[in-house]
Amino acid sequence: MPGRKKQTNRVLILITVLLCILSGAVCTRSSSELTPAQSQNRLPDMIVADSETGTSDDTGKEDPFSSPSVSPTPAPTEVPAGSQVALTFEDGPDIYTERLLNALEEQDAKATFFVVGDAASDFPDTINRILNTGNELGNHTYSHETLTKLDSSEIPYQINDLNQVIEQLTGTSTDLLRPPYGAVNETVQENSDFPIILWSLDSGDKDTSEIGDIVQKVLENVKDGDIIRMHDTHETSVAAAEVLITELKNRGFELVTVSELARSKGIDLKAGEIYKNF
Repeated sequence: MPGRKKQTNRVLILITVLLCILSGAVCTRSSSELTPAQSQNRLPDMIVADSETGTSDDTGKEDPFSSPSVSPTPAPTEVPAGSQVALTFEDGPDIYTERLLNALEEQDAKATFFVVGDAASDFPDTINRILNTGNELGNHTYSHETLTKLDSSEIPYQINDLNQVIEQLTGTSTDLLRPPYGAVNETVQENSDFPIILWSLDSGDKDTSEIGDIVQKVLENVKDGDIIRMHDTHETSVAAAEVLITELKNRGFELVTVSELARSKGIDLKAGEIYKNF
């Protein structure tokens, strides 16, 4: 009996070894017969996912230097022919304004820049380029004071001092006023020699650094005759503007200055009057 048991064990071991050899051969063969396309499908899911998101790091980490991807909201089914909007930028110029001017020039678009005194003095070449490329300069006061907190004798100084800076730099003056923070009262109106330009659509670019949120807010609400408020003092604002300039043009909007928009709509701008859209 012991001899028979040993013999049975040897047989079982032999069968096991043979099965292992056979299964190994099958695995090797099936792998070698894979086509290149099938082999690619066997790559780790992590790498495939990276290729879909535009990164090549097989660790699965996002590339910090890759450009942010923005997916604009679906275009409206219909934009009326001849639709126009005015993009406006305030608080500048700044280090990002030249980049913004490049984007406008590439798309044959125009905008209005409401500038402040110290920034204008710091970027004289940018101030001149704004005018030389067909864009418009507006007055955002000399030192960005809240005009409603000033008395009637102080308001003209804030407006006129900025104009003097612009005249020294360009030989021309501004003829539109946007009070800082949009703060207006009767005293401001009575002491302004310029039309007061507010806005009908605030991009919210000072409230968020998310480019997609800025773009989405504008595209979901924009309509013919809108004056859109933005800033050229934040990189994220300018990055969002670059997307918006292209997308608004693609949707059929013409991007014009505030004065051009008013003329197009037959509006005669008057000193001291408040305008939010046309």
